[in-house]
Amino acid sequence: MMRFNRTATTIIIYLLIAVLNILTFGEYLKATKLAGGEVGMIPIAMIIIFGITFLLSTIAFLIINSKKKISIITSIFIYHIIYLGVLISWGFDFKNLTNLKYTNVDLFIILIPFLIWAIVSLVCKLWVSKWIEQNNQF
Repeated sequence: MMRFNRTATTIIIYLLIAVLNILTFGEYLKATKLAGGEVGMIPIAMIIIFGITFLLSTIAFLIINSKKKISIITSIFIYHIIYLGVLISWGFDFKNLTNLKYTNVDLFIILIPFLIWAIVSLVCKLWVSKWIEQNNQF
């Protein structure tokens, strides 16, 4: 039977979250049909942001988990807090969130990761955590 430890499982989940965010955001940009001049560099910026978030979250998880064992749900929460921190450090302006049109890229830079957060957290809560408990990993 294949056994994963806490660190490997969390890193795989972080990587999955980053990839899902990048793919979903790319599909969103295609659906908006905005001109390339308006959104041309946003996919590259998002790849960089999610890459930085992945690295910082992994480091934070390793540090926190070495002192106190944390759950998968808590580690996913840490990932998204770090994501918001990276966005803020890159100069994200929350004032633009008041425009609720589907072409408001700033709004979807926040909404898509929170949607992914909800989905991944639910999947982890329902299936991954139970699988790990059955295999005595945590």
